[in-house]
Amino acid sequence: ANPNMRPKEPTTGVDVVSRAELWDMLSMLREQGITIVASTPYMDEGSRCVRIALMSEGRILEVCQPPDNLEEYFIERMRGV
Repeated sequence: ANPNMRPKEPTTGVDVVSRAELWDMLSMLREQGITIVASTPYMDEGSRCVRIALMSEGRILEVCQPPDNLEEYFIERMRGV
């Protein structure tokens, strides 16, 4: 069983330097085999993930690897929701 972390929007309201440092730390933990499940409103953070889940009104709509242009992908998927 993998240890795991579940931070909820860990960088909301955090300065740019601290935000980058946090994601560097999360990347190091992932390399050590730790599963990290995080929510974020920032598309650039979603792009750093191995897998993303698109959610609407508390429901998971889709789980996938983040595409190259995540923001455009998200907008397209959310149009019909």
